[in-house]
Amino acid sequence: KIIKNTAIIVIISLAYILKQEIDRTKQENQGMIQPLQIALISLIGASLFYGICMGLFSPIAREKTRLLGIFFAILSGLVSVSSVYNFFNIMPLPVFIYFNTIMFIYGFAFIKPFLKPVWFRVIITWPALIYQGTCILLLPFTWITYIYWRWFAMVIVGLCLIGFVQSNLLLKEYVSFSMNETNGGYKTKLHRATYRVSRHPPLSAGEKVLKIAQITDPHLGPFMSASKLRGVSTTIAEWNPDLVFLTGDFLTMESYYETDNLAYGFEPLHDLARSGKVFACLGNHDYESIETVQEALRRNDIPLLMDDDAFVDTPVGRVQIIGTEFEFSRKNHIRKARTEKLVQKLGEKQAMRIWLVHNPEEFQHFPDNSADLMFSGHTHGGQVGLYSLGIHATLYGLFKRQPDHGLWRQGSNSLYVHRGTGFYGFPLRLGVS
Repeated sequence: KIIKNTAIIVIISLAYILKQEIDRTKQENQGMIQPLQIALISLIGASLFYGICMGLFSPIAREKTRLLGIFFAILSGLVSVSSVYNFFNIMPLPVFIYFNTIMFIYGFAFIKPFLKPVWFRVIITWPALIYQGTCILLLPFTWITYIYWRWFAMVIVGLCLIGFVQSNLLLKEYVSFSMNETNGGYKTKLHRATYRVSRHPPLSAGEKVLKIAQITDPHLGPFMSASKLRGVSTTIAEWNPDLVFLTGDFLTMESYYETDNLAYGFEPLHDLARSGKVFACLGNHDYESIETVQEALRRNDIPLLMDDDAFVDTPVGRVQIIGTEFEFSRKNHIRKARTEKLVQKLGEKQAMRIWLVHNPEEFQHFPDNSADLMFSGHTHGGQVGLYSLGIHATLYGLFKRQPDHGLWRQGSNSLYVHRGTGFYGFPLRLGVS
């Protein structure tokens, strides 16, 4: 219902804007339609055609919902409006045509999903996503570009080019904290806690240390190839941690139907998995192609914990690892009831409990002393924010008021939110590597 109502509102709004613009131009130019209106009409028409094709012919839409086509039509239509009003008057026509053409080529490629080769990503995917991201960010500011300062669009282009670099960066970070630190005392309210970050393994200073590596949200696709993921896995295997956690969202629409790519990416972890050191849980996007994820993990002997647990001996003693399925309900009372049921199912606490929960929003629902440490992802570190400037603020944290990245505590429970090995959704990272 939400998608349908939004579609109706957006389509009526686009039609109204288009009619007003054509009427105004006819009055000013003796009935002649100008090139800008021709471009707008052409791109909106292409967006509608694109949405119809996705809804009818994409295997993703056939398996899930035909409304996927409506979503893509709306998104393309909005991007097209932003493209015309922000760039038509400042770009040479061949450049304008190129960027709008590759956006639709990239979109139509989803009719037959597959992980794109390097040449396609360089020529089509990356320029298309930079342009698309720029147009989306410009949507609320189109009036500035069109009426007052047309070069404002180039400022946003510059930001998105920075975002493109950050989207391709992979930072190896060593995060260290003590389970005994209370950061000013016991607090029942959810709060951000302090931790240390370095580029080199920290010295243990004689303390008992548990070395954990985490991969989350790799999202095999435009910015994460199978080879790149394999490189991450190789780095982890060489570090030889005590535990490795894979906390979900392994795919994008490009990689739904190719098990070999994900299996190849995780292959360097095989030996660690056979030693009982690697565990995985599901993210929300994994349910869109769950067979692919399950088979890739199975090939590498990586146990997938779906509301299940496992015990493992570590340098700090016996540890109970619990992996959960993703909870799709947005109602807090349902989430809380499910969490409490899981905790009750585990019975009396016999060892340190480490939870693998893809969505960090679930953390607030855990009873005190039930989650010694939880590992999550899902937020991509907020994806758009000021983290690169040393400021924790992100759009996710601002609007959701939930943990976005780093270490959090609530009572005696602790949560670490990974910033994401990859990302998905908005086409770029910006300010959050």
